[in-house]
Amino acid sequence: MPLRVVVVGCGAIAGAHVPAILGAGAEGVSLVGLFDQDRARAQDLAARHGQPRVYLSWREVLDDPNVDCVDVLLPHEAHHRIAVEAAEAGKHVVVEKPLATSLAEADAMIAAAERHRVALMTCHTVLFEPGAQRVEEVIRSGGIGDVYMAQTIGLEGPSTVSVRPWLANSRGGGVLMAQAIHQIYFLQHLMGPVATVSAVIGKRKVVPMTTDDTCLALLEFESGAVAEITSTFGQTVGPYSRGTYFYGTEGYVSYQPHNTALRPNRRLEVISPRKYGDSEPHDIAYEDESQFTRMWRAFGRAMAAGQPPPVTGQDGRAAIEVVLAAYRSAEIGKTVALPLT
Repeated sequence: MPLRVVVVGCGAIAGAHVPAILGAGAEGVSLVGLFDQDRARAQDLAARHGQPRVYLSWREVLDDPNVDCVDVLLPHEAHHRIAVEAAEAGKHVVVEKPLATSLAEADAMIAAAERHRVALMTCHTVLFEPGAQRVEEVIRSGGIGDVYMAQTIGLEGPSTVSVRPWLANSRGGGVLMAQAIHQIYFLQHLMGPVATVSAVIGKRKVVPMTTDDTCLALLEFESGAVAEITSTFGQTVGPYSRGTYFYGTEGYVSYQPHNTALRPNRRLEVISPRKYGDSEPHDIAYEDESQFTRMWRAFGRAMAAGQPPPVTGQDGRAAIEVVLAAYRSAEIGKTVALPLT
């Protein structure tokens, strides 16, 4: 029987999750309903996607024995309570990034899932992008040697905040927690645990928000490798870009899936004498498939096989620990070592 999922929170990101669960190739999962405190918003989303059930209350979701899993797509500060209550009701839990807004909340969520023997997965969606998985293949195969340095860039406009107004003043908002975390967990996945974090937060506000709209961070990994992160919500007039660049002892790989808002890029640039026999840049094309579909497919397969989710609660905790270390570093003006105390 497919895993029966209720989407909790019908805001902007639900427009990516619902089609992925419904019929875009996801295996082993099915959508049984939607819930949002704004019932009209849930009803509108249901009308656009085959009229799944709209639940009248969160309690109704928790009490329904036909619900196996909840997909938590709420403002960051709500993740902890909803996830713990779902786990206590015996539901598997999928949580949009970030897992939580504090390590104490993350630990409580992980403990609740373990205590009630349910899965807890964090939506680290970049890991399921076809291009990111091709990057991983290049690096894991030794195609660029040992990675000793990486750079990331995330340039978004204020519209990211305007469609999610809670980002502007929520304790769980800010560009570090909402955007840079994508780069952080991708780097952790390929470069290992982070040892130290140094960060600065832009004080010249570009976006009217009480939380951070621009940040720079430097990460040192336990391996000795380093990475630089540049993130903003303040790029008002293009380029709206996201990119990650890995430098190895024997080559280089560039992953820039969005080099402008209108021209998605479906290829990597790789320099690898080991792979190609020369030092010229080569393109590696990759397929165009939703990372959300791939994520839900992987989750469904893991649940059917009785395996841990592809991204665990501990993975989510590790990412937010780096974000919190960056906030602390920016506050005290010093490098912060991990683990946080």
